[in-house]
Amino acid sequence: MKQSSSCGKLVKEEKIECDRIHRLFIKQHCHLKSEGK
Repeated sequence: MKQSSSCGKLVKEEKIECDRIHRLFIKQHCHLKSEGK
């Protein structure tokens, strides 16, 4: 949860980009976990 708190320190435009990348990373991670089964 450290990464989401670092997003909060950014300006609005950067925060949106940070959240978008973070969500994409989580989506890929979950996808890789399901692929590994």
